[in-house]
Amino acid sequence: MAIERAVPPETPLYSVVGQPIEQVLAVQGERGPFFFRVQAQAPTPDSTQVVLGTVTSFGPGRWTTPDGRRPPGYPQARTDATIYTPATIAVERVLQGRIPANEREIEIRQWGGTDGQITASRSTGGVIPLTPGGRVILFLQPGQWSSGGHGSIPAGDYYLLWSEGAYAVEGDRVTPLGVGEADAGAVTLDDFLAGITETFQGVQPLDPHGPRPTPPPVPTPLPTPTPRFRTGQTVNLAGEYRLAEAKSIFLKGLAVPEARREIAEPDRIGAIVASLDHPLPVTEVTPPGPNTQPDYRRIITVIFRSGEGKNLVALDYDREAGTLIDRSNYAHAISVPAPPDFARMLGLD
Repeated sequence: MAIERAVPPETPLYSVVGQPIEQVLAVQGERGPFFFRVQAQAPTPDSTQVVLGTVTSFGPGRWTTPDGRRPPGYPQARTDATIYTPATIAVERVLQGRIPANEREIEIRQWGGTDGQITASRSTGGVIPLTPGGRVILFLQPGQWSSGGHGSIPAGDYYLLWSEGAYAVEGDRVTPLGVGEADAGAVTLDDFLAGITETFQGVQPLDPHGPRPTPPPVPTPLPTPTPRFRTGQTVNLAGEYRLAEAKSIFLKGLAVPEARREIAEPDRIGAIVASLDHPLPVTEVTPPGPNTQPDYRRIITVIFRSGEGKNLVALDYDREAGTLIDRSNYAHAISVPAPPDFARMLGLD
C-alpha cells in the first residue's frame, strides 16, 4: 500500500494511493502522524465492524472443506480448497457496527494458515498471529456475507479479518499488527478511538446478520480524453520533457549490452538531447487499447533521468521502424521519426 503526502508536512492529512480516504485512519500522535488503515478489502465503510476485545484462542489452521480437513490426495489431486485460521475474541466494546450485545465472544477467521507442513496464504500480509490474552482492536467483515464458493471460507456466523485490520492495545498505546516496521508506530488509545469516531462519523452501519449489501453500481466509463497531439502536428520532445535537465540516460532492451546501459558522459547526453530539440512530425497516434508489453528484442527504452535520479521521460526506440514512441500520455501514444544516427549516439552501432 503506497502512501503519498498530499499536503504540507505540518498538516496531518494524507491520502493513500488507490484507496478511498474513508478506509484509512491518519492520526496525529505525539511524535507525528501515523497511519492506521481500515482493511482495503472492505466493500464500504458501513459494512465494517470494529471491536475492542481480548483474544481467547488462536488457530490451528483449518481447510475450507466441509469437515475442515485436508482434501484426500492433496497436493497431487486438484482442489480449490485452501486453509484459513480461526480465532475467538471476547468483545469488550463495539466501536463501530451493529454486532449484537449478546455476542460477547465472536469467532474471526483469516485467509491462510498452516496445517502440518502445508502453509497457504491468500492475502498480501499473511496471517496475523493473535496471542491469547492479548488485547486488540479489529476491523472486521461479517462472515454471513462470504461468497461460500469453491476455495472460499464458508459463509457462517463469524467475522473475516484481513491483514491490515488488526491493532495491538498495550496499556494506553495502540500499535498496528501485520505491517512492516517502516509503517509501524504507536499512538494513545484515546487518540486512536477518536480517530475511529471521526473516520466513521455519519456512517450508518449495516446489520452483520442482515441481508448481503447490494454492490454499488458500476460507474459509467469516462469518455476517452482528447489526445494532446494529432498526426501531422509537431512536437519538440526536448522542450516537452525538459530534457536539458537530464544528467544520465538509461537504456533498457535485450539488444543493449550490460556495459552500455547507462550513459553518463555530459557531451553524449548533450548531443542526444540536441538531436531531439527541434520540431518532429507526429507520424502516428495510437488510441487507448490493451496494455501490451513492448517487444524488447527490437524496442529499446531510452530513459532520461534528472540529477535527483527522477525519470523525466521514457521513450521507446524502435530500431527497425526508425521511430521514437512516447507512451507517457496515458490516453494516446505518439510516434515520431528518430534522428538518423540515433542508434550510434546511443552507442548501439
